Amino acid sequence: MTYPAPSTDTGPDIAKASGRPTAAIPRLAVSVVVPCYNESESVAYLGSHLQRLRDEGAEDYQFEFLLVDDGSSDDTWEQLNRHFGNGDGFRLLQHSENRGLTAAIFTGIDAADHEIVCSIDSDCTYAPVLLLDMIPWLDDDVAIVTASPYHPDGEVRNVPAWRIWLSRRASQAYELLLHNQINCYTCAFRVYRRSLLKSIRPDCHGFTGTAELVWKASRQGYPIIERPAVLEVRKFGQSKMRTASVALRHMKLLSRILVSRFSGSAKSS
Repeated sequence: MTYPAPSTDTGPDIAKASGRPTAAIPRLAVSVVVPCYNESESVAYLGSHLQRLRDEGAEDYQFEFLLVDDGSSDDTWEQLNRHFGNGDGFRLLQHSENRGLTAAIFTGIDAADHEIVCSIDSDCTYAPVLLLDMIPWLDDDVAIVTASPYHPDGEVRNVPAWRIWLSRRASQAYELLLHNQINCYTCAFRVYRRSLLKSIRPDCHGFTGTAELVWKASRQGYPIIERPAVLEVRKFGQSKMRTASVALRHMKLLSRILVSRFSGSAKSS
């Protein structure tokens, strides 16, 4: 499924109409961070998706890819080197121990060369080519453009019920407290403006860090845009999410947000 990007029509091309030659428009430089943890089975599949993203975005974007091995205990690091180690536009980074999804994302963000930085899932449950719809929505004052399968135009396909239940309940709780009118707070498939992230570093290093980023961006007054997405079941390997542990961490973060709201109300009264 593809979605229309925002219109870029600025009217007739005056230079062409006058017969003057037009200069080539430089491609936009974009960094793409791919956190990987025990994803040995899916590395080749990831490679085919990244190539598709490159091919379909070649006219408008120049991509660099930063693949972060988050202390995998399998041979993910060896597979990353095998498939991407000598590839043009690819950089490989490694944690000596598992530090968590959001920590891996920020390792990539900190190493990125460009202002626009995307994070995607290494299992390609969201098709990386979706970035071509999302990147044009990142205006100068927007900190985050996030994908959402729970958007009215989004879709979920064959994903385990427990994962959907946890994600939906958590997102509903965040919406109740933050009033952002966002349908999904837990998605890691996003586009960021790197300079704006300096003031909204997350304290949570695991799965809940993605929701914390939305909260902190909202407190800074940065607009957050949500785009519809299709979430599909992973084709290789197993999810690394531990339901009970992640649910507990969401509860702790929601408690922090609630305390912050009450303390803010007390200070303003």
